[in-house]
Amino acid sequence: MNDLVRLSSVGKLSTGIFRLHAGQILPDLVTLWQTQGKRRYQPSTKLTGIAELALAEAVTLIKPTAVWALKEFASGERTFPNADWRQTLSPAIPAELRDKVKGVIGVVCTIGGALDTCVRRRFAEGNKISAYLWDQIGTLAVPNLAQSLTDHLSTGYEVIRWAPGDAGLTLSQQRSLFDLVPAQRIGVYLSKKDIMTPVKSLSFGLFTGQNLAKRRCVIFCHDCAWQGACKVQNGNHDWI
Repeated sequence: MNDLVRLSSVGKLSTGIFRLHAGQILPDLVTLWQTQGKRRYQPSTKLTGIAELALAEAVTLIKPTAVWALKEFASGERTFPNADWRQTLSPAIPAELRDKVKGVIGVVCTIGGALDTCVRRRFAEGNKISAYLWDQIGTLAVPNLAQSLTDHLSTGYEVIRWAPGDAGLTLSQQRSLFDLVPAQRIGVYLSKKDIMTPVKSLSFGLFTGQNLAKRRCVIFCHDCAWQGACKVQNGNHDWI
């Protein structure tokens, strides 16, 4: 399943919802071991079986959904909802490219809360291995969802990816992003400390424009929440 639904298009603001089947974003066993720093690790047959079962069960618990909103700037406009664009978000853009940005796509994505609920239950029951594997599967699935949506939304655009908490931006920028994106439509909310619920959620933005060169990010891979899921990490395009 690959479902991209446009919710509305009013003036220069467009929004939509994106859904995938869980199987499209689950990590494989090799990736699951590699993220633990065990690139040459050969798990036992028993552990491999537990991991395979955890992946199969996760398919029924993960509900990949994202909501996005595209804000195109009018000529001379550099405004973001309820905030001054230059003061709020320009630190995320390389100085030489700031005048080339023509809009922003805000994204909030989640796999829902069912997996985390089951993880807590498994830990409480003492089934720590299964709980840990489920937690890692969810942690890897969210950025895979984010990359899938990025591929869809960036078609026909040149973009620069950024996220609240990136270099030059504080986590409080979640508020500005949520002002743009109707995250409540997919059941994602912010706490008073700007933390998203469900926990296995990810927010980011794509600055769009012309002559932005290749797709870029604003932080180094070791500081990124995407856990190596993006194409920057895989060497398919440049990054700052």
